[in-house]
Amino acid sequence: MSLAASVTVKGQATVDYESGTFSSEPDKKDINKAKKKALKKAWKKYVSKFSGAKRKAYRAMKDDFLSDIDDYVLGSKVVETEIDEDSETVTVYIRAEIDDDNVQAQLNESMPSAGGTGEDLAYFFVSRQQGSIKQKDNKVTKIASAESIHSASEKVKASGGSATSLD
Repeated sequence: MSLAASVTVKGQATVDYESGTFSSEPDKKDINKAKKKALKKAWKKYVSKFSGAKRKAYRAMKDDFLSDIDDYVLGSKVVETEIDEDSETVTVYIRAEIDDDNVQAQLNESMPSAGGTGEDLAYFFVSRQQGSIKQKDNKVTKIASAESIHSASEKVKASGGSATSLD
């Protein structure tokens, strides 16, 4: 199995234990209980990274995954064990190797195909950016004043012509 096909996840769990008459430390049963609890927490951390349709598919198959968790966990290693004799607790830190390809394949089998129910819908919006702006000159209006009829007839007479009055 290649390393690209697996994901490493850390987990930690604390459990209470009862000290015996001959020893104040936890027995193997309590440590194993903490290991299993830490493995479940590592699994939850792994699953929490799922998004959208995969998370929905996982929820539908959650019990199947948890009952066959050994099929998806390649291995786990205890990194550290802390024993607190005062509070009678044992804390186990583990690193679990999860077969990501196997999990994804199982989820993909249960997910609807692209032409499925049509529940998922995507929108893609593209906005345009203004490249340049053309500016136009302000509208110019030219007004010419008209001469009155009297001044026009005076000009005609001065030039030697005849003018008739409309009055």
